[in-house]
Amino acid sequence: MKHLDLSRSAWLLGAMAIGLLVLALALSGAYVQAAGPATEAALSPAGDTEPAGADDNVLEVGVEWVNDYPGTGSDLSATDDDALGLYNRLGSCGWTRRFAYGNSLAWEEDWKGAAKPGGGTEDTYVDNVDLAYFSGHGSTNGFWFGVGGNTHDDAQLTYSDARLEWGEKDAEWIGLSTCLVLDDSHLRDWAWTMNGLHLILGFKTTMADTAHGVWFGQYLCQGYNFTQAWFMAADRSQPSGKIARVMAEESYHFYDRPGNHIGGDTWDMDYYYWDHHVGSEPARHVNIDQLGGSMPIFETPPLSLGEAQTKWGELGSAFGVPVTPAITLLSDDVWTSPDGQLQMDSASGLYAYTNQAELWAAPNTASLQGPMVQVRLDDVHGIADQFLASHGLLPGDAQFYEVVSDSTTTATLPGQGDDSTAGTILQTENTAWQAIYSRILSYTPPAGSGLAETVEFSVVGPGAKLKVYVPPEVPASQLAQGTSVIGGVGGWRSVSASGTQANATPQLVTMLTYEQIQKLFEQLEPTVALSYIPVVYESRDIVTHTVAYYEQPLGTGQNQLIPVYVLEVNYTLAGGQTTSSPAYIPVNPTYMAPLAKINPVSSIPGNVHVGQQLVFQAADASANLSTQGFDTSLNFPLGTGDPDSYLYTWYRNSVSSENVIGTGRTLNYLVTLASQDHPGAQTIPQSIILEVQDSLSTQPPSRSVATYNLTIVPSVYLPVMVSGY
Repeated sequence: MKHLDLSRSAWLLGAMAIGLLVLALALSGAYVQAAGPATEAALSPAGDTEPAGADDNVLEVGVEWVNDYPGTGSDLSATDDDALGLYNRLGSCGWTRRFAYGNSLAWEEDWKGAAKPGGGTEDTYVDNVDLAYFSGHGSTNGFWFGVGGNTHDDAQLTYSDARLEWGEKDAEWIGLSTCLVLDDSHLRDWAWTMNGLHLILGFKTTMADTAHGVWFGQYLCQGYNFTQAWFMAADRSQPSGKIARVMAEESYHFYDRPGNHIGGDTWDMDYYYWDHHVGSEPARHVNIDQLGGSMPIFETPPLSLGEAQTKWGELGSAFGVPVTPAITLLSDDVWTSPDGQLQMDSASGLYAYTNQAELWAAPNTASLQGPMVQVRLDDVHGIADQFLASHGLLPGDAQFYEVVSDSTTTATLPGQGDDSTAGTILQTENTAWQAIYSRILSYTPPAGSGLAETVEFSVVGPGAKLKVYVPPEVPASQLAQGTSVIGGVGGWRSVSASGTQANATPQLVTMLTYEQIQKLFEQLEPTVALSYIPVVYESRDIVTHTVAYYEQPLGTGQNQLIPVYVLEVNYTLAGGQTTSSPAYIPVNPTYMAPLAKINPVSSIPGNVHVGQQLVFQAADASANLSTQGFDTSLNFPLGTGDPDSYLYTWYRNSVSSENVIGTGRTLNYLVTLASQDHPGAQTIPQSIILEVQDSLSTQPPSRSVATYNLTIVPSVYLPVMVSGY
């Protein structure tokens, strides 16, 4: 039986023909929150119509995610936070939450058309909500399902499985928090999946395993259109070198807001896509041999309340945005202006500004005054420098890197059934310039150390961005006045000069050898890497390496810049295609997340029953990795290493407070069903999740998770036999 739609309050199992009575099990509808849709006039032009009855007039979201990928790719740690963060955020601002399935409950057939090989149920699931969202591994051919879910029907949803399927019923938007699905190689094939669908939101490149959906949902709730929300979330959470991409059936769909879920749908032989460069320079080369096996520590003291208030006011003045009263956003540390266009992390000073009417927004020529002039590429650097310098927003450690453009492309599909050509690109249009700056820290070793006189380090990571957005054309008066900036990201954390001056005793951190880093990359990359890039690959090779410092995104606490090895990795994908991406691994294990590893105390059968007692034990996170089955050179623990600092918490199915089933290294588990389980199935998958938290760690990453999967066989209840009948 297909798995549960959480909008239903109960399942009733049919009586068996031979007289066995199966207990009817009722499930909670806790994930369902009834709410009416947002109201907004549709942007679609007159004449577009939607089939009668295709939309139920309720604004709905459904999400699926996969953490556990045995035999397919590396396990992921943030996909549940990603999908459920979006799910719960939208639920808080008026969306009805229809389904949330993870790991073995996330099925490929939920996204596949019924008439496709193997059969699918996308009409019941993905096409029965307005926004469907998937977080997990992806490739140019499709996206991947994991443990248990990869048997319904197979492990990968391909573009062929969804050809002309998405949008026939209720779906308007699909978000794919995955690597590479919207890469150029099969973009036309993904366009063929849209049959009434408005948008597919994804990435042209790889992307980091982060909670992208939390910010995406937040910006939708603040009133941004879908394209703006997707690109803004990418700016906040992704490191350098990533390109977010949104594909649209019609160009006006780029500007959809939630109210457009009852707007007109179309299908024709053209499609559009919008590319956004997340930006920032790759790490520059450093001669590691000259560092003597250590790197300086750069502390990042938080702003005082007074300093934060002063900076908040200066940002409001610079961008022309009223900033009082400040509203907290997602956490108490993130302030937002009343109009939602400006955010600032009050602890670090990181900021993000998006002009809602102009950046990634529908053209609005009515508000323009005077003749328009084109902003040339050569003008952008000067405009950005003038803006930043005049408002005190150009740090002394900033160096200009490059100008890139975000762009929209119009393309046509080949004829129906004609797979011999890729269609035709009709035009590509610049939609915004980005002036991008790099953060370069200089370090002078103390005299007599025998090291180079000065070393320059790049700062990388989502928080290391300084970007200024400039429109492609502006009124002549604005260009002359330098008032044409329509967005910005910046506000690098201040670094303490203590111990970094030539006449001071430097504070240093010991570096692991490059050979040890290679072993960590090979055996534990998902645990130890920052901004982990999840790629399903046939093979991979490290082509270059250097060192740099890593800065966390807006909204994340950080008391030091994290010294990291930066590995540039080439991946060979299925079919021989290649892609490259950096991996960021801290130079010292104290900056790494702790080890989470589950060891069953005794053999656990393939099928278990309700009421059965099972015992699990967490590996000792304070023990050296070399004693836990990893390479002998890894003679250290991950994290701070203090045995008393590691906290062990056990969950059922997902990491949330209501799902806690035990604490401590040993779990004695009495098998029971949970509200997320599917009692109508012949067997019920269940995940036991271990979370290990390093309580002495002063900054993230300080937690990691591991999963053990169970298959539960439901009990069968026999009827009571009454004498005489």
